[in-house]
Amino acid sequence: MVRWWHAHRAEVWLAVVVALVALPVLQPLMAQQASRYALTAAIVDDGTVRLYSDKAPGQPVWGVPAYAAYRALGGSPAARSTQAVGDLGLWSVSAWSAALPAAALGGVMRRLGRRAVPGRPVAAGAGALSLALGTLLLPFATQLFSHVLAGLLGVAAWALAAGGTGRGRWLAAGALAGAAVTVEYPMILLAAVVVTGAAWRATRAGPGGSPAGRITRAVGWVAAGGLPFGLALAAYHWAVFGGPLALPYHFSQFAAHAQGVVGAQLPEAAAFAGVLAGERGLLTLTPIVAVAVIGLAALLRRPGLARADAVAGLVALVVLAALMAGWSGSDFGGASPGPRYVVPALPWLAAGAARAWAARWWPVTAVAAALATAAMLVATFTLPLAQPSQEFALGWWVQNALAGDWASTLLTRAVAPATAPGVAAALLAPLAAAAAAGVAWWRAERLGGW
Repeated sequence: MVRWWHAHRAEVWLAVVVALVALPVLQPLMAQQASRYALTAAIVDDGTVRLYSDKAPGQPVWGVPAYAAYRALGGSPAARSTQAVGDLGLWSVSAWSAALPAAALGGVMRRLGRRAVPGRPVAAGAGALSLALGTLLLPFATQLFSHVLAGLLGVAAWALAAGGTGRGRWLAAGALAGAAVTVEYPMILLAAVVVTGAAWRATRAGPGGSPAGRITRAVGWVAAGGLPFGLALAAYHWAVFGGPLALPYHFSQFAAHAQGVVGAQLPEAAAFAGVLAGERGLLTLTPIVAVAVIGLAALLRRPGLARADAVAGLVALVVLAALMAGWSGSDFGGASPGPRYVVPALPWLAAGAARAWAARWWPVTAVAAALATAAMLVATFTLPLAQPSQEFALGWWVQNALAGDWASTLLTRAVAPATAPGVAAALLAPLAAAAAAGVAWWRAERLGGW
């Protein structure tokens, strides 16, 4: 146990930082959350999936243990909830499905960073932390959406598939990729990247059969790992929507979902520019993404695994940004702090973020990370799900903050009476604890050198 702690303490402290920031937030019950929460509750309370969600079923199923524990401890059924904000059943499912996966992502992203900058653990950890707190990963770690969970499963699948060889590793990579698709349908695009990564790794495995044979075996094991999840998803679609390939958006009443392939069309240049550089664009609102992309570009000159991670990160970002740009709704996916369908690609930028922190121009990276983290913290602790009608979301969040319109948290809910000093202390307490955990992370990383 002592040996394990010494090997992993930096990752543990990094995960603690993210958890302390994300876990306390209580979210409002809006349409997106209600759709997912209702299916989870139907499975536990009614023993049925006859209450359909128009989302992929993976996250609602994933949330079953958390909701079942909440009910076992005396929590009220979701159907009887009258709280617009602060429902503890919703919080428990969200904590299990979003906040804790976000914390785990910190460790996974750090490992990807270590592959890009071996011998520079602080840079790898700083890259992971700046992505966890300075991108859309943070606000969605506090909301019952599937994006963070899909991001964790997808990037972990890539890390396994491209990071080594062996039947067990490739089976696990396939299982993670398959699970990611059950959580979020567009992850099938990144699952193809995972398969490509396994095939690439197989070509570098050394002697032991022809290259074609090694590739076939690698792809076969990845496919075998994902097959049970594909069959389960097909069975769910058949039972609920009448066919294995019948998607829930086929039955949507929104006109946008009737265009293209259930709402997805070829991207337009203006929309793509909006996803990247609009008022809630990835590069404008969260500049650490721009710095990480520059880091990925620098890694393209490095042979081997670092280059593979860079290519995969760039492909993941471009593919999901293009999907977002071709979506028939808004550039951001409705009420959102930014282009939310791109969120699962953000952890794939970890190698680039680590490279940026390890570069001689790391002060630029630090400024970008600080600006992005400030924006995401303000969004997260007011109301991150800004409506598309808000023409300047950042200004709206700042205005809410200045007006004292902060998000409810587990601690502010416990403050009685709700005096301004008490609420302020309740808001700052988890952030202060996160800062203390950040110091512990820094000390653990420094033992390995800058």
